[in-house]
Amino acid sequence: MRHYNLTAIMLFISGFAFSQVGIGTTTPSATLDITAKNATGTTTNVDGLLVPRVDRQRAQNMTAVPVSTMIYVNGISTGTQTGTAINIDQEGYYYFDGTVWIKLNSGGSSPNVNLYNTNGTLTGNRVVTQGANTLAFNGTATNAFSVDGTTLSVDAANNNVGIGTAAPNTASLLELSATDKGLLLTRISLASTGTWGLTGASVAGMTVYNTNAAITSSSSTNALSAGSYPTSVNGIGLYTWDGFGWVPQNSAAEVMKIPFPTYPVGATSNGAGGSTTMGVTALPLNNPSFNTISGATVTPASGAVFLPKGTYRIGTSISIAISGASTNNKYLQLIISTSPTGTGDVHGLYIQPSTMTGLPGYINGNSIIRITNAAGANIYFTVFVNGLNSGDTWVASTASPQSYATIERLH
Repeated sequence: MRHYNLTAIMLFISGFAFSQVGIGTTTPSATLDITAKNATGTTTNVDGLLVPRVDRQRAQNMTAVPVSTMIYVNGISTGTQTGTAINIDQEGYYYFDGTVWIKLNSGGSSPNVNLYNTNGTLTGNRVVTQGANTLAFNGTATNAFSVDGTTLSVDAANNNVGIGTAAPNTASLLELSATDKGLLLTRISLASTGTWGLTGASVAGMTVYNTNAAITSSSSTNALSAGSYPTSVNGIGLYTWDGFGWVPQNSAAEVMKIPFPTYPVGATSNGAGGSTTMGVTALPLNNPSFNTISGATVTPASGAVFLPKGTYRIGTSISIAISGASTNNKYLQLIISTSPTGTGDVHGLYIQPSTMTGLPGYINGNSIIRITNAAGANIYFTVFVNGLNSGDTWVASTASPQSYATIERLH
């Protein structure tokens, strides 16, 4: 004997009339409309749609499966993850796309497949449009964020970054590691060593590679600056902003060469051990043969050489001759001082025995001096004379060899 549910029969008849089927409803809203028997309340009766349950082997062996067929795989101990079952790696819902079974979710206690619980592969280019929204990554691991392991590595445990390494040195904010690559800094065309030339406010420590060979030198009057800002060799190269100007890492040499004139003509001792009361004479100077020290000047008559604030290397070579017959030795000292009658760095001593009366001797020397005054200062080349008798004379000669001084700016 067969028994038919009256409701089902009525739904079947309704389907013919309206081409829609309702289960639990006489007014279906779609091709198939299933309405829960108990949509609300506390009943323990089960309402829902029970999809066919099969294991992987059964799903794998189905043939001529229509597109969109849905199943629930309830076991993967049978069958293999190949063919149409290539994606069946765990229990869950799958639908057939015409070629393989496609997983609807990861099943188990984590039904949502996303970046936070499942690895995946991009199937194409993707763009994240942030607009005014921020994107932050918070981590505590040494390699908390990386690109290809070592291409870029963010060490969130030590707050540093590695490029070319997954373990940047913890003492370095940024470590670059490579055996065949270098660091390419920004290339900027700077107009002057005294002009910032970049966007934003100036900040000490900025380093760029200047591409302008015609960059000009500049001077600064700021008490904290080095005074002069020369260009690098050929103008092009690395420059670092010190807060007031661009300091080249390979600067062109700043040098001055100053010839000594013949001096003094017929100068005689005063009989008290020197050619002046104090025994110190400031040598007058000729105009410089050349001068590339920015801000430096020479006053030939007084022998004053003005140098801007900085550190300098000074070298001298002077020919000295003392005339006047005597049995005693006579000597002269060449001194670099900041006063025409003061003492300072001794460059050398020349002692002339009586047997060499009138013959030239030579004083050569080198020293490092530092001008600390922000406005700069004068220096002098002075000679201290002692041991001359009354009537003896001495001369700084330019005849042979040329007497001169060289000044090189170190900083």
